[in-house]
Amino acid sequence: MVISFIQQPLIKNKKKFIADIISVLPVVEEKNMNNSTVDNSISKVKAERQAHYKIIKAVLNEANRKSTLGLASNKDVYSFVSEKVQKILFPKPTQDIYTCYYKVEPADPKQTVIWNKKGYFYFVYCFTDSYTPNPADPYGEIKKVVLFVEKVKSKWIINDFSSNN
Repeated sequence: MVISFIQQPLIKNKKKFIADIISVLPVVEEKNMNNSTVDNSISKVKAERQAHYKIIKAVLNEANRKSTLGLASNKDVYSFVSEKVQKILFPKPTQDIYTCYYKVEPADPKQTVIWNKKGYFYFVYCFTDSYTPNPADPYGEIKKVVLFVEKVKSKWIINDFSSNN
């Protein structure tokens, strides 16, 4: 039971720690690769990615704020996500579970389960945990999910966000 006693303050401080750092999350890890199924020119793909990163970072930062702090400060980001994705990223708050999206990187479409769609693919890393100690899972869970961006009516939209299993 010594471990439980030691972990208790650490777990208690997770929300404060995440609340302090979410303004800089998620970080982008750029890679020299083509993550598109619609463009072959790597220079065009990289240029489009810069526009995507602005959208993705704003949306995921807002999802982090809502999940960890219960605050919604930028409702404009909802216009960049499909209804399906909105339900995933902005679910009704729960008392005990939170998710923190911390890293985004381009994904090779062939390494995703949704490779047959036409658009741009990204991996998003997130951390899911509970505010209260969970003896079965004291450290939380790190996941890698696929985010899919496509142009809908001349506007970039995050149209899929799913597990890569």
